[in-house]
Amino acid sequence: MLYSMLEKSAGFYSMLFFAINHYLYAKQNNIDFTIVSHEWLYKYKDGWSDYFKNIDVHTFNTDSHITLRHHQPIGSFTITEYKNIIPDVYKYNSVTEKYIYDTKKRIGLLDKKYDSLFIRRGDKLASESPYIPTEKYIEILLQKNMDCKTIFLQTDDYNSYIDLQNYIQKHNLNIEIITICHENTKGGMIIYNMNKEGIDWALKNNVDNKEYISTVIKDLQESVAMDCLDNQQMYNHTIELLAGIEIVLKSQNCVCDYSSNVARFIKLAHQNMSSVFNVLSPDSEIDMTRTTCPAFELL
Repeated sequence: MLYSMLEKSAGFYSMLFFAINHYLYAKQNNIDFTIVSHEWLYKYKDGWSDYFKNIDVHTFNTDSHITLRHHQPIGSFTITEYKNIIPDVYKYNSVTEKYIYDTKKRIGLLDKKYDSLFIRRGDKLASESPYIPTEKYIEILLQKNMDCKTIFLQTDDYNSYIDLQNYIQKHNLNIEIITICHENTKGGMIIYNMNKEGIDWALKNNVDNKEYISTVIKDLQESVAMDCLDNQQMYNHTIELLAGIEIVLKSQNCVCDYSSNVARFIKLAHQNMSSVFNVLSPDSEIDMTRTTCPAFELL
């Protein structure tokens, strides 16, 4: 049996990529597989099954007993293999499916063609990601689809929604911007409360991101970190995240930044991955034959 442990050590899609790696290894080696998620950061009542269908694999091979955690990849698999196995792992339960349907209906995207942008900021700006002006995302999108009429924005920073509205008004564009980001979410998301120290450090030392962080530092410091949420708050956050990402996955075109695990997941899970563009290198494509866990990098 291979036990893939989901704990409190990282963000949602980072842990997901390692669970997918463990699943690939179990399938390749005909080993029973199960996800153990009672200590998962995103647990509401039961863990994985709060949002997804269980993916236990029973091969009746009891010779192996392996426990693997976040940041413990095993085996060697191509990015193509990661992409192809995602639908076997990432399967919503009926409650999540209904929430996604209801969300799309509420925001008017059930039967409408649309493009999407994914912008992640918050604690990522401390060291992992560069600050990229919102205008860059929409400019790349309009280069790829000049007939764009509707954009769904998935973000943790409501300022990016304001930026897009200002850009559209300034350039007199007939484009509708839709988001489920909350107005009181400015600056972005903090996963761990201790990461606020990293934001403080970045304000003083990260030259590339310092200017933007200085404009949102109060919002970031006053925000509630995810590891401080109660179970209901965590569930509300997570199922809303899943709905937002699913809407992005069904968009015609998407522009994102591959420095985050969420964006790398979007690239691989999108209904048409060739229509997902890296804002920093929109004409570059990834090498699908590389053997690396997408939690580390794509390019």
